[in-house]
Amino acid sequence: MVTGAKGNMPFDIVKRALPIELLKTLESIEFNGNFGDSPFHPQFKEIVQYIMENKNDNLSIEMSTNGGMHSTNWWADLAKLWMFNKKNCVWFAIDGTDNETQQMYRRNVNYDKAIANARAFIDAGGKAEWQFIIFDHNKHQIDKLYKLADEYGFRKVRTNNTRSIFNVVHAIKDNDEDFTRKAKKNKKHKSKTIKQTDGILWENLKDATETLIKKHGSVDDYLNQTKISCHWGDGEQKIQIEHDATVWQCCYFIGSYSDYNPIKPNTWKDYYAKKYSKDFNSLYSHSLEDIIVNSDLWKKDLHESWNNRMDSPINPRLEMCANHCGEHCAFSNDNGAHIL
Repeated sequence: MVTGAKGNMPFDIVKRALPIELLKTLESIEFNGNFGDSPFHPQFKEIVQYIMENKNDNLSIEMSTNGGMHSTNWWADLAKLWMFNKKNCVWFAIDGTDNETQQMYRRNVNYDKAIANARAFIDAGGKAEWQFIIFDHNKHQIDKLYKLADEYGFRKVRTNNTRSIFNVVHAIKDNDEDFTRKAKKNKKHKSKTIKQTDGILWENLKDATETLIKKHGSVDDYLNQTKISCHWGDGEQKIQIEHDATVWQCCYFIGSYSDYNPIKPNTWKDYYAKKYSKDFNSLYSHSLEDIIVNSDLWKKDLHESWNNRMDSPINPRLEMCANHCGEHCAFSNDNGAHIL
């Protein structure tokens, strides 16, 4: 569940997303950062309190945040609410060990403030992990990262290589491994070029994926034919609820097919959005149970699409599903998690 530019989810909709009867059986809740950052919600602590008061004994919660908002007192208070289960954790996404490096990617998130907030959360009893995306501009700080994480009391460090399983197929198709990106100039920042990392993990992933693609003939054949194993739905039994109260099978739907990422062709907009009513997956119009149990998307269409081609006239396969949950995803085991 996330917040975003279109506004914060009203508390009554939060309760529709997390009804008491569901909280009594739910195993885990993750506040992720698909759009926005959950602690910006003005009632975030009240939401956590609501969960705590209605949960079952085994429920755990996790959150990913840049940690750059609020005061140290706010984070210390959150820790006291948060740790109703020893499994609960907050992942602080901080991509540098000083402010200059941090600002290269996470603009307007001050390193010193984020670290101070993380330490306040930890010192008050919260369990935290340090998430660190490795770029060329910060890879020299890895040793210092581990030293600081240990000193500050982080439970784990999670390093992520930015050249990932999710862009390897298109890198092969386009023969383009240059993942250099240019951050535009604004009032506070100069224009910066950011280069994603190389390494043996990427080379091994690319080689294994190329071998798999050759068995199918071409990249397009692979995307049309690869067996899809839905990690969210069939694997972990998860769903995604967005800031606008829409319910999806996974977080990749909104990132792949929203107006924020106007890819073409857009199979979702060209086919499925026309097939369903505009509010078919909205908590403003339906209960969570009604959306999941009675929606054709969940009942049959999505699973049927995985056995179809992307150009099928009925329930076409979504390229997003093949790209994120195809056979090549089994080659990735780099979660970068290191227990301190």
